[in-house]
Amino acid sequence: MKKRVFLLATAIVVGFLLGFMTGTLRFQDWPQTFADPAAGEGVLPLESWGNGTDNVAQRPRVEVERVFDLGVISEDVQEISHDFVLRNAGEQPLQLSLGPTSCHCTGATISQTTVPPGESATIAVQLQLRNLKGTLEQSVLLYTNDPDFAEISLTLTGKREAPVWWQEPEWNVGRLLENQEKTTRIPLFSSEETPLEVTELAWEEETLEPFLEGTVESLAPEELRNVPEAKSGKVLVLTLKPGLPRGAFQQKLRLKTNSAKRPELSLMIHGVVGEPLTLHGQGWNEEKGILTLDSLHQGEKLERTLWLIVKGENYDRYPLEIKGVTPDFVQVKLGETSRMKETQTSRTPLTITIPADAPACNYWGDQPEEMGLLLLQTNEEEPMRIGLRFTIF
Repeated sequence: MKKRVFLLATAIVVGFLLGFMTGTLRFQDWPQTFADPAAGEGVLPLESWGNGTDNVAQRPRVEVERVFDLGVISEDVQEISHDFVLRNAGEQPLQLSLGPTSCHCTGATISQTTVPPGESATIAVQLQLRNLKGTLEQSVLLYTNDPDFAEISLTLTGKREAPVWWQEPEWNVGRLLENQEKTTRIPLFSSEETPLEVTELAWEEETLEPFLEGTVESLAPEELRNVPEAKSGKVLVLTLKPGLPRGAFQQKLRLKTNSAKRPELSLMIHGVVGEPLTLHGQGWNEEKGILTLDSLHQGEKLERTLWLIVKGENYDRYPLEIKGVTPDFVQVKLGETSRMKETQTSRTPLTITIPADAPACNYWGDQPEEMGLLLLQTNEEEPMRIGLRFTIF
């Protein structure tokens, strides 16, 4: 009797172990990675993804070489450009728009903003070289409705010889509060045998001159050692004084030097003076006031949270209110504000939702009338305008 019980128990255990091992082997045989759908390998059948309509192949898909090396550029060349060719390898129209560039020395134009399936667009990137020297790397940001590549950076690299050059070709001040002061140091290098001297400073825009101050100082020995091709240098100390009027500002500083080959240089200074409110989050372009969301299939839901940051003495009593949104199916909500007394900063979440039952539409464009719009009432008389860029197909 005991022997029969033992044999029965043994059979049960062996059966369990065999079943477990079989299940484990089957699990290990299941694909662990998903390759590019266009390659046709390593991809699960669409039915097993749980949503047979969510087919990546039916979406727009970007193909582009993102970096181009210009090689060695002669100092006589003052401007250079390259055409990036972008192809839509998907099965839906590809929407394109230009974003910010890495420097005022960089510009871009686009041949078309809508690229049908199988067709291509050209993005021409231009680089002004007058104030650039040494290793170059400048880029332009491109926004697309490809769900996998909503933002693409197109970059030009290279190397340029020059007798005198800035370490940075511009001073992007960013956003300033009213009555805020800001200072920076920008080194200036020379590869000539004669020690570099700056003989004159002059501002181009006279109305902004009272709010800007520039002085020239000696370059620290360690700073010079860090640039092997430089034989001498100076450092320009720039200060923005309180009192600049509200809004965007731009000023050009011209310098004269003792260089026979480069007797004059210029430096661009730009920024914005405004209210103490800034918006932060994925897809937000402060310069253009546009929030790029996504390209969706009908039936998909999108939710994006950004942060409204207020700094300064009014951080704890700064008004925020949603005044309106277009199209009206877009849902916008202000969350609970958190405050930090030590840094005089408040942070408020701003959540934007496109519901799953939203209709097919195209709000992907560069002009205000081609986009959605969110109106946010702040401490200003006029509400803050936030362009909403998205498509549903």
